[in-house]
Formats: sequence, structure tokens, C-alpha cells
Amino acid sequence: MSTEDQSAKPTKPTVTVTSVSATQKNVTEWKLTIKPVPTTVIVNADKTINIIYGSGPTGATGATGSTGSTGSTGATGSTGHTGATGSTGATGSTGHTGATGSTGSTGHTGSTGSTGHTGATGSTGSTGSTGTTGSNKPRDILGSAIKKVLYVDSDINWNDPASTIRAIVDAGYNVVNMSFYLQVQGPYDMLSAWATVSQADQIATQQYAHSKGAVLLASWGGSTETPYAASPVDIVRPLCAYVLANNLDGVDFDLENIDMGFVKGTVNVTDWITIATKTTRALLGPDLLITHAPEAPFWGQIGDATTWAGITGAYSQIYQNDPSIDWFNVQFYNQGASTYNTYETLFIASGGDFPKTSVTEISAYGIPLSKLIVGKPLEITDIDSTQSAGYVTPANLHTFFVEAQQNLGYTGGLMAWQWHSDNVPATFIATVFP
Repeated sequence: MSTEDQSAKPTKPTVTVTSVSATQKNVTEWKLTIKPVPTTVIVNADKTINIIYGSGPTGATGATGSTGSTGSTGATGSTGHTGATGSTGATGSTGHTGATGSTGSTGHTGSTGSTGHTGATGSTGSTGSTGTTGSNKPRDILGSAIKKVLYVDSDINWNDPASTIRAIVDAGYNVVNMSFYLQVQGPYDMLSAWATVSQADQIATQQYAHSKGAVLLASWGGSTETPYAASPVDIVRPLCAYVLANNLDGVDFDLENIDMGFVKGTVNVTDWITIATKTTRALLGPDLLITHAPEAPFWGQIGDATTWAGITGAYSQIYQNDPSIDWFNVQFYNQGASTYNTYETLFIASGGDFPKTSVTEISAYGIPLSKLIVGKPLEITDIDSTQSAGYVTPANLHTFFVEAQQNLGYTGGLMAWQWHSDNVPATFIATVFP
């Protein structure tokens, strides 16, 4: 997934980030300051995350005072003598029973009164208005609905960016991934445009999406980004700050440019992504969404060094490390000449250059089938022209999904790359899921 050229577009807001790295034997600590709140993120050896918030440096802990000695127990007093029992008083004599009085005569029964008239029935009160839905949590808004995910990176209405988001929702998509947040530039393309929308309009657009059962996410990365030499905490901290400040429902990670074995140079990318994800969860809390968009070969059996993903299993291990990830928008495209373009190779057995990476094969690595979303290009022109395999017509995708639902009970959904401002996105999703 790529980014759009932004020349002559509105200036994006900036976030100041200052970082200092420190390495200990078992703990790596990154200190970041996003003014005015300092935050310390501690990544423990087992990849658990501790986050400390405060307004300034913590003073040294004072010494604990010594415990005072326990006082001696006083002597027990002697028991007093028991007093003598008093004598029982004499029982009084029983009095005589009085004579029974005579029974009085029965009075006459009064006549029965006439029955009163029945009152008129009161009119029925008007029905009260329906209350609003109880939960606005993004996960509850989606519920068990099939995911219909669309990335928006171009074809943006820069004069009214919120109208682009509403148009995507109206086209039938319930997950809008705004692209992209970048390592150096920060919010770019759709995220840059969204930052220019007023808080009131952001909230109104988010509420409109929620009323339609849709959620709005910020996506980090894309094909231009290779962040693995940097601290993962440095990467996600400003991203999370952006999400919380701009009325979004969560984060999506599109992490690419990884080498075979799921490494980048000397960096174990499995560990890097685990730390990035856990830090994001700690910063966003339990209610916002976290999704990832791995390429299909980024999956393997943990411990199997024969797959492209390598011995860690890559995303299979990442999910085991953090099962709070809500779902995966798996990129089943741009992977060679004849891969993932039939029902068999997409859902049952991938074969080809990247075996063991179809939907059911990935699920066998311990990933819930419902969390595996099938990613496909909206149009053939939306993917790398030199690796155009992976494109499937919407009519054929419909057939694939019907068969997968019938044979596998599959109810995950579809991710499409990418938004166009014509009627193609609406026609596409309506054909796949009529």
C-alpha cells in the first residue's frame, strides 16, 4: 500500500517527540515527552509493558522507619465469687372461671345496594421516544457484523475531508482505515486532511459513522515505511496521541518491507511488532480497536523454519503474544503470478511460492477464523502492475465467500484497497455481499 503525493496540500499539525534510550540487563526503557505530559514506557524482558504518567521527575523514596517494639501483655485479673441463687417464690392460686353470658339475638340483614355505573376508560398515553444505544465502544458498534474494510489514501475532498468519510460509510463499508501515519512526516494523506477538520465536525462525522454501524481508524505505515531501526515505542506514542486527539476508534498497522525469516537486519521483527502492539494497547486502553494488515506470507507455524515467515511464525507468534488484536486485514495480493486468485488457493491450500498461507492454513496456526479478513484490491489498477496477480473480480469474490461460509462457516469479511470517489467502491461491495 502506497501514499499519495501531497504537494500544495494543507499543512499538517505537528507533534513534538523527544526520546532517550537506555538499556539494562533485563529491561529496555524508552522515555518520551509529548509536551506537556512526560511518559515513561518500560518494556520488560517478557514483552509486558509498564507505562508511568506524571508531571515531573519522581523524587527519591524516603527510608522506611523502624518498627516499634510490642508492649507487654497485662496480667489477667482474678475471677469474682458467684453469688448464691435466690429461692423460688410461691405459685399464686388459680382464679374462678366466670359464668358464660347469653348469646344476643341476630340482627336483620340489610338490603343490597344498587351497582354503580362503570367509569369511562381513560385514553392511552402517547408512546415515549426510543432511547439511544447504550454503548459507543467501537467493538460493540461492529458487533458480529461481517467486516467491510476500506482504506482511503487518495481521491480526498480536501475542502471537506469529512464528506469523504461519510461517502465511504454511505457506500456500504463499516471500517474506514484512514491512511497513513508516517515515521517522519506524521499524519499524511487522509490523516493529514482529517486533522484539518474541526473537533465539532470530527465528532459529528464519527457519530454519523457509528449510527451506521461503522468505525474510523488511523493506519500507520504503508509501502514507503521501514521503521524497525527505531524504538517501537517512539513509533506508536505519537500515533496514539493523534488517535485520542482526533476522535478516532483505533489503530491499524500496515507494516511492510520485512525480509525472509521476519527480520530486518539484526532486528527480530516479531518482537518489534509485539512491543509496538502492546504499547498501543496500553496507551489506547481496552475499548479502542487495534488491527494489523500483514501480507499473507507473514504467517507460519511457530517453530517451522521452512516457511517464509521463519522459525518464530511471525504474525502467528505476534498474535499469541497479544491476542487483544481485534482482527487482521491480510493482504492476499502482490505475491506473484498465480497466488490467492482461486477459491482453493485463497481459502484452502495456497501452494505456489508461499505454501501454507491460505485462510484455513493460517487459522490452523491458532488464529480465529473470524479474525482473518481477506484483503483484495478494489480494481486491478490499485496494485503493483508488475505483480498484478491476486486481483479477483467482485463477482468471483462473492462466489468464494458463499462457498467459504457454507463449507467453513467463514464470517470474517473483506478488506479493499483503496477508495475511489466514483461509484466503483459501492458497486464492488454490493456485488461481493449483496
